[in-house]
Amino acid sequence: MVERVGAGVKEFKPGDRVVYGSGTPGAYADLRNMPADRLSAIPQGIDEEEAAAIVMKGMTVEYLLNRCYFTRPTLATYCSARPDMLASAAKVFELYRAGKLKANIGKRYALSDAPGAHADLESGKTVGASLLVP
Repeated sequence: MVERVGAGVKEFKPGDRVVYGSGTPGAYADLRNMPADRLSAIPQGIDEEEAAAIVMKGMTVEYLLNRCYFTRPTLATYCSARPDMLASAAKVFELYRAGKLKANIGKRYALSDAPGAHADLESGKTVGASLLVP
């Protein structure tokens, strides 16, 4: 959720629900400073946990199926342009709303238990999306 915006940011305002699919590293925090051009609004009717569970995996699949070019070999390079990132996120949310994608949330971990989440992931104990929640 957007708490504050910087000077010149017009697309978002405090209270807006957003996700990011690539860009600035550092997801292990309950507050982040993010460039506005790396964010996508979460559509009404999709909750934050569902969006977190589908956006990265969904954008990767959408990219591989519909837009993969040898000149842009990774999701990070593919989504470096804001229009590409927004188009991919919009398609993922569209497919989710149509019931063609599911938010398979396997387990929720407290942010303070990030090491436990990693241990479970590395040992193969996870299925579906693992979410870190504040």
